Amino acid sequence: MGRACSNNSKTEARSLSQANVEIQRLRKQIKGQNDPPSLQSATNSFPTSDEAHLEPLDVLRGTLKPIEGAWSTNPNTYQRQLYGQSSTFFFVSRLCSFIGTALQQPLADHQINPNAACKVFATPNSPRSNDQGDAGPDLEYLSRAQEDYFLGLFWQTYHPTVPILDEIEFRRHYETLWVTTSSDQSFRKPSPLVDIILALCMQYGMAFVPRYNADQASRAQIDINDSSIAGRTFYHRCQNLLMLEAETQSLTTLQCYIFSTIYLRNASFVNTAHNTLAIAIRVAHNLGLHQDPEKELSQTEKELRLRLWWVVYMMECKACESLGRPWQTAQISQMTCSLPADSQIAAQFSGSNFVLHGENITWLSYHVQCAKLHVAVRAVYAAFDNKVAEVSHGKSEGNFFFKNAETQEDLAEFFIHEMQSVREWVQNVPRALMTARRGNGDPFSTDRSALNIDPSVPAWLQRQRLLLELLYHNLVMTLYRPFIRFHASPPNSSTPLADGHAISCLNHAVITTNIIHQVLLGNDILNGCHEAYQYQWMATLSLVGFSFGYPICSAAPSARKAMKTVKDVLDIFGNNFATAASASNVIGELTKKVDLFMDRFRIGIPPSQQPSSTFNPNSRSSQPFRPRSGTNDTELGSSIAEMEMQSTLAKAPTYHSTLSETGLNYSTDLFGGGSEHLWPEGNNFSADMWPVS
Repeated sequence: MGRACSNNSKTEARSLSQANVEIQRLRKQIKGQNDPPSLQSATNSFPTSDEAHLEPLDVLRGTLKPIEGAWSTNPNTYQRQLYGQSSTFFFVSRLCSFIGTALQQPLADHQINPNAACKVFATPNSPRSNDQGDAGPDLEYLSRAQEDYFLGLFWQTYHPTVPILDEIEFRRHYETLWVTTSSDQSFRKPSPLVDIILALCMQYGMAFVPRYNADQASRAQIDINDSSIAGRTFYHRCQNLLMLEAETQSLTTLQCYIFSTIYLRNASFVNTAHNTLAIAIRVAHNLGLHQDPEKELSQTEKELRLRLWWVVYMMECKACESLGRPWQTAQISQMTCSLPADSQIAAQFSGSNFVLHGENITWLSYHVQCAKLHVAVRAVYAAFDNKVAEVSHGKSEGNFFFKNAETQEDLAEFFIHEMQSVREWVQNVPRALMTARRGNGDPFSTDRSALNIDPSVPAWLQRQRLLLELLYHNLVMTLYRPFIRFHASPPNSSTPLADGHAISCLNHAVITTNIIHQVLLGNDILNGCHEAYQYQWMATLSLVGFSFGYPICSAAPSARKAMKTVKDVLDIFGNNFATAASASNVIGELTKKVDLFMDRFRIGIPPSQQPSSTFNPNSRSSQPFRPRSGTNDTELGSSIAEMEMQSTLAKAPTYHSTLSETGLNYSTDLFGGGSEHLWPEGNNFSADMWPVS
């Protein structure tokens, strides 16, 4: 009889270690027995070392096969880069592959991506197109009045949403930089922090310069004068100065890298921005910001350090989720720092004076709510990615999740429970951080009610409210986006939950478009806002993807109507920067492809079996669906319930043959059969079903 393993003594600890080694050996032996004979012989032909030496590596190595991603090739350099399953690039790759097959018109990924500075310039420093050098353009100094003007934009826009500066300290530092020469000429001494803030504000401010005199083609062209790379001379000098601080990093160093990341992201250099963010994360770790601040620091310094860390954390969450790449920041379990405070006292000692009377929030509350939202969403991403990897483990077919209807439905049910943390966040958002709705509409819902913007509210708070809600819709929309299915599935398969999630993705894309459109037409809050444009482009891709993935269902007209609104939004943004004008051209071409795709269905279906005019997917003026009376669901429930009106179409004998010819073969669950089985009592699975009381 062998004795039981334990770790109560040194001898027994060795016994436990030996047992672990033996377990690993047996696992590999079992795996080898299940391998094909050719693989076994190939494996056994190599000499092996003591398996105990490999045990640490086995512990560190992931046990599940990583989720496959998409390789994107730069059209200028032909270099390939990998983007993960949650990324926009991966979704675009799936979409282009489907369009090419369904329409028999090959479509490269870069044809869907709008023209951007990263396609024209090798780096933001390049003085001309396709310049591989990094010398940077000559610096043109600004006068004191010009710099003061641009810095004034910073306190109105970026500072309320990225609160990582002590305004009093910065203004004091800025004053010390100005020197007057003997000839009464004044100039500012170099400062990496001032330079990068000026670059950001010039990038933002130059977007206000109208481009109405250009025709549609030239409006989409990016040259050295494009607003997205305005201020690049100051950006370049900031980077040169930061190189001198590589061994003497400080909070100022981190602030510079954070603002540099934002500048690069706005200029469309997403990979360069991600690399710069990686440096910022390492600097934050070097400064110990992931731990609670030292007790001897003042409360002002403690809160600033906390805000710096959480800004870095949120920026990486957004970057990794949009690019589908691993996180670098520590896991929550490895972080000992708490969330920053947003109390009246914390705001009073923050160095800024944003007065707000009669509300239970401060100007710092936006930052805290954003941090909580990112923590909740990151938890969903992590759990969902692990689950997808688990169900795909051992499957030889690539991207198994997107091709197997049963698996997708199981994951959709798993997804319902994981979204609980996001539901709770919505319920706890302070009312003062919400933009009211006209009528009985609810903020942070997808009921498509119009905004009721209070003109008496300070501009900084209006901006915080809008950006917080747009951030929420963008993150949740991206969470739902993998459930938009393009691949064929058996006609008798049933995926009501997955299809419901796809419609939720559509609903968040529609409300994002509606919000931005109304704000751009009604006031100036989002003018020149690169972040708002990025949210709109993400929503645009979801609308296009849904239109191709679900061409005949009751939600399709809503997607088509929103695509028309998208064109208007991008045309407005196109007056300020060329990337948006190019995106407007792209959506115009994609709309034509959707029309062609729908023509395939209209030709293949007899007139008597076509859907009624009310739900005609080709209608360009179809009204959005309204929730049924008495339900708290916002759009999703009604959309699925109305799909039973398409049951005749789904049963048409020519219907499935048409689907097969175009590369489609969807479940009839999406088109009919009633909704009772989709909505079991008490199972509020959609994030769209969380109206705030």
